[in-house]
Amino acid sequence: MTVRQASSPSPPAAASADTLPLYRLHLMRAGYFYMTVGLAIFKVPELFSIGAPRPLMEGVVTCILTAMCILAFVGLRYPVRMLPLLLFESIWKLIWLAAMALPAIMDNAVDPAMSELIFNCSMVVIILAVIPWRYVWRHYVRAKGDRCDDRNTSKPHLGLSGAAPGPSVGRHVSLRGRCLRAPAHRQQAVVGTSRWQNEQGPSP
Repeated sequence: MTVRQASSPSPPAAASADTLPLYRLHLMRAGYFYMTVGLAIFKVPELFSIGAPRPLMEGVVTCILTAMCILAFVGLRYPVRMLPLLLFESIWKLIWLAAMALPAIMDNAVDPAMSELIFNCSMVVIILAVIPWRYVWRHYVRAKGDRCDDRNTSKPHLGLSGAAPGPSVGRHVSLRGRCLRAPAHRQQAVVGTSRWQNEQGPSP
């Protein structure tokens, strides 16, 4: 009798495809580090500066950039979970360069302040280089969105009384079903024994 050894289940291919290699995680951490250090040096101190009241939107921008600095610091530990922060940093700078800087450059209306801002925003190429774009495509473009209702959720089976079966009933049913369904090799052994008894005839 040959005994077949059950092979251990191999991990699904989708799980291995969705896992980023270690060097990609380190590249993303480099992007978070670049954001954390840059914002902590140039923008966070403005939040605690004491002086004349600043314009309203300038204060709002300073608070937003301070929050981004904190989230980028969190991204050093959770680079994949904080990936939307890298996408936000890239998208808003690309939009500003295309909608604000490019028309000013074409009209030759770039002043020193805008020139400095154009240089700072052009450093977005560093963030663009560390983003795993294939991962973004699979999880943010091609992946199915989260459900909007409870239509696909499984509901418990209701008995005759309209209530869900308790744990004792479910245990009794599972044990009974387990007793009724014998393994295939045991069923073959019982059939073989009965055939042998029929061939031998009744015992004296």
